Amino acid sequence: RASVVAWAAAGAVVCMETRTRTQRFFLGHDDDVSCVALHPGGRLVASGQGGEQRPFLAVWDARTMEAVGPRVGLLPDTVKDPETGLPTDRTTLRPFYAYAPCAAAFEPEGGEWLAAVGRDEKLHELGVWHW
Repeated sequence: RASVVAWAAAGAVVCMETRTRTQRFFLGHDDDVSCVALHPGGRLVASGQGGEQRPFLAVWDARTMEAVGPRVGLLPDTVKDPETGLPTDRTTLRPFYAYAPCAAAFEPEGGEWLAAVGRDEKLHELGVWHW
């Protein structure tokens, strides 16, 4: 079984296979990466971003460098009419985290749950995601 080490480098995540020292890059972020977590199975990685763009977590395959599902941490929100302030039948996605997730971890038994803590001045949100 291959062993992978992953770390953030600006808006990318570097994955290095320790045996061959081969590096590959996940480029699915459009702002600085704020946290990285490895799945206990060794194949999946979660990485978070924040800043001026919408904060979210991406879960992706360390072998293919492809996302394995939708961005985590974006919640559906009803769009309000700008004139009346009343809800419409349209929805948009709003971030769960106020600024950025700063720490993330998969649960160690099966990795079905992903938890991440938000970094901000007051709230320090804890999101727990079943994906």
